[in-house]
Amino acid sequence: PKVLINSSGNRTTPSVVAFTDKGDRLVGQPARHQQVTNPANTIYSIKRFMGRRHNEVQSEETQVPYAVVGSGDDLVKVKAGDSESTPPEISAVILRDLKQIAREAGWSMADFSSRGNATSSQVLRSLAATGSLVGSFMMGLPLYALSGSRRDSLNFSISLFAETASALIGLDLDVRGRENLWKQRPAIFMFNHQSNADMLIMASLIRRDIVGVGKRELKNLPVIGPLMGAAGVVFIDRSDRQAAIETMKPLVQAMQEEKKSLVIAPEGTRAPTRKLGAFKKGGFHVAIQSGVPIVPVVIHNSGDISPKGDKIFRSGTVHVDVLPAIQTTDWSVANIDEHVADVRNAFLRTLGQPELSVEETARARRDTPDDLKPEVRGRRKKAGLKKSAFDPSEHDSVPPKRRGKRGIPNEMRSVGSQNSFDPEAPATRH
Repeated sequence: PKVLINSSGNRTTPSVVAFTDKGDRLVGQPARHQQVTNPANTIYSIKRFMGRRHNEVQSEETQVPYAVVGSGDDLVKVKAGDSESTPPEISAVILRDLKQIAREAGWSMADFSSRGNATSSQVLRSLAATGSLVGSFMMGLPLYALSGSRRDSLNFSISLFAETASALIGLDLDVRGRENLWKQRPAIFMFNHQSNADMLIMASLIRRDIVGVGKRELKNLPVIGPLMGAAGVVFIDRSDRQAAIETMKPLVQAMQEEKKSLVIAPEGTRAPTRKLGAFKKGGFHVAIQSGVPIVPVVIHNSGDISPKGDKIFRSGTVHVDVLPAIQTTDWSVANIDEHVADVRNAFLRTLGQPELSVEETARARRDTPDDLKPEVRGRRKKAGLKKSAFDPSEHDSVPPKRRGKRGIPNEMRSVGSQNSFDPEAPATRH
């Protein structure tokens, strides 16, 4: 790692802010130099007062030479010269100085602020953005009636949705490598999944001739589910590997014969952090069968727009890297682990995360926590439904059943064994 040199020629910047008699503000080492000659106007150790009330810091304020002001339950402020500042304001002065040093060196910077509670405007915009999917497809119906082309109608609706929803929530995209979106079509566009906003981001990037993969639960959403199905989304049961493979077979035909592009998240579920999750092999099997190139789409910060678990969209800029296409015509199933590792490492390099060997990549997939494995969550949900169906406590008219060692009715055990599925067995890894 490289440590920047500040304006004083040092590698570290002391957390000290001073105000001169002339009204100038000093930060870091120059501020420390006047700590002896002008102690009343030199602020340091400010963190001890952060978020505290004046009646809580009576002992600490005697240990610093500058004035700590406030009364009773008032939050602490510090006084320097004729001005009073809160501890966060003093900290912000130091951070602005560091930011200026980074800017002069040409380093990238990220700004963070508290999300706070969603405003009524954000709630309304989020609802309108989601509802615009319905409106966009309704607007495509006249085109379908006039041209008879379902494909043109869908392409129009997808582009309209991307533009409308982005405008409503204030989503901007900073895209590097945009030319790679169009150099080779059809393609398999693989993206790292961070947020509910990813669907909108991918629609904004790909725009036309799309088929996608979504979890089966989306199919049951009123209005939205049927529209996604009409738009070419294939819904898979992530808890049943074999059924998922069968469901994805028509995608190969759509890419080869209809020249449509597949949009898929190889992680299989949204990651709770920006750390890249393990990749599943489904999209790679499709690539091998179709011979279509893979285009990695690396999304850096869509969690800023709508983090996992949040239903509100917030405005902001999402940074995206579209990497050059990776050819798959000479790939084989025998070497699929190597292909998965190579593609995943392309994501890791772009995200600035450590790359992994083939063995480490396979181990990461095996060691993924169960709560991040959609197939495990799906199986547990199915097991819960079966248990409800067989649990005598749910049906007063049914006599009590004998239970096995784990508290599961014996009848349920027989059903599970007939289906070759133990609800507590480890997940099938692929």
